[in-house]
Amino acid sequence: MPMVNEDILNASNRRQITLERLKKGNQKNISEYLSELDKELILIVTKAGELQDLSKKQLNSLIAEVNIAVNKYSDRVIALSDDTSKDLLPLESEFNANLLNRVIKTVGYSAIALEADFLYSKYYNAILNEGNGKATTVPKAESKLKSSNSAKIEGAINSSFSNALNTTALLTVLRGTKQNRFTDGVFLSISNASNTLSNSLLQHASVTAKAQTGIKNGVKRYTWLATIDGRTTSQCRSLDELDTIYVFGQGPLPPLHYNCRSSIIYIIDGRLAQTENDGQRIARNQKGKTVLISSETGYYTWLRTQPKQFQVDVLGKTRANLFSNGGLSSKQFAKLNVNKNYEPITIDEMRKRNSTAFELAGI
Repeated sequence: MPMVNEDILNASNRRQITLERLKKGNQKNISEYLSELDKELILIVTKAGELQDLSKKQLNSLIAEVNIAVNKYSDRVIALSDDTSKDLLPLESEFNANLLNRVIKTVGYSAIALEADFLYSKYYNAILNEGNGKATTVPKAESKLKSSNSAKIEGAINSSFSNALNTTALLTVLRGTKQNRFTDGVFLSISNASNTLSNSLLQHASVTAKAQTGIKNGVKRYTWLATIDGRTTSQCRSLDELDTIYVFGQGPLPPLHYNCRSSIIYIIDGRLAQTENDGQRIARNQKGKTVLISSETGYYTWLRTQPKQFQVDVLGKTRANLFSNGGLSSKQFAKLNVNKNYEPITIDEMRKRNSTAFELAGI
């Protein structure tokens, strides 16, 4: 990691932990919404009568009634995500303005928080990265969730009807099986999609507020801050390791993909001496235990200190072999894993870029 102010680093780490707790709170609410939808659909489906006895007209009426319930659920998820993000934006701006005032000692300097309406406009209309080179906006992502949830339920009903399943079997398709702890039904897919949207929008709101507050108050540059654990994606692992300093408006900003947990750290120019930072950052080892590591440690540098099996779990067998035996530094490995647009590339693409490392690793 570049030399950054220790107070800014520590505050950024703590703020991301707080944000993850906020995400968990939304997930709890979404789980309650889904439980209510579950009960409502049981009543609707059983009231309609035996599935295979329904006429086509009755089937369409069932689907229409179910869609009303599903859309109500989706609207609640969207409202929750939107309201929480709207509340978060000015709070994040105030937090970061206060942080700048605490660390910048220049006489006459006074950072200000931004207006909620301005922040919401930036958040709502900015590009939201889905991952794999795909991008959307907040309203499009919300609309997609609603139509996707409806299509999943409607598809399950039509498929069950076409395959001559009875009403009990249809409910199992929707809810999943008890022996698999209800993790094999359509509801799980809907729950995952809803949580993904909520998580991503909150991360988007946090970074939007941080970036806009920094820009408004004279901060020109930033660096990447990934969450260091076994779930970090290859894109965020690489950006964290590369130590690149970006100019606002010219570099990538989190979220880089759905469920991204990365943030940014301000680089202060000309107001604070950029001395070597002896601070610490948070990582989670293979057992999920939170540990403190040097702030100068990037993701892949940290990964080299972890057990080999954990490296395989994170990278996959081939990449782990290349990581250990390809003669690459941590930064070289980070750079090899992504293209110029910070998107992950395939092993074959990596081989074309550096065949020597693959030969050295015997791959």
